[in-house]
Amino acid sequence: IGEKLADVIRYTYDKGHEIGLHAWDHHNWQVNIEKMDSSEIFSSLDLGVNLINDLIGINPTCSAVPSWKTNDIIIKEKNKFSFKYNSDCRGKTIFFPIINGKKVKQPQIPVTLPTYDEVIGYDGVTNDNYNDYLLSLIKPDQLNVLAIHAEVEGIVCNNIFEEFLNKAKNLGISFVSLNHLLNESRNHIT
Repeated sequence: IGEKLADVIRYTYDKGHEIGLHAWDHHNWQVNIEKMDSSEIFSSLDLGVNLINDLIGINPTCSAVPSWKTNDIIIKEKNKFSFKYNSDCRGKTIFFPIINGKKVKQPQIPVTLPTYDEVIGYDGVTNDNYNDYLLSLIKPDQLNVLAIHAEVEGIVCNNIFEEFLNKAKNLGISFVSLNHLLNESRNHIT
């Protein structure tokens, strides 16, 4: 995808957006990560970092593993790269993971809101009320992080996502990068 959509990635970067690593091989990560050793994990991360560097001239500033499948080995391997932060988990606050009693250098910015595929069709949530449901979960006094998928919000549900953005803006909700959230809360991270 990175090679086929190199122009889109460059354009996005040129417009001032953060570029992060999601996966070198999304499917392989989801299916095999539990069986991968540290060298295989490092290699997978390194391939992705190098491709992004080749495309935009700098290393990605962050990463987020597919399906929130992470463990101590992955976090240790990620700390060998220059990521400012990772977003590999669910949670409520930004934090530094602790492995074997030691705080790692890269904080985690957890996803706090459900993704489209996690709620659509459950508990009465439909395409017609999805945006209102999602907006009802956003609270001004807490961390609100939404993971979106290019193939869902960017293609199949583009009109729903565009409506979400408009409704959110009309409610006074602003959108910032995760790096902005990190910088804003740097003194309050646990």
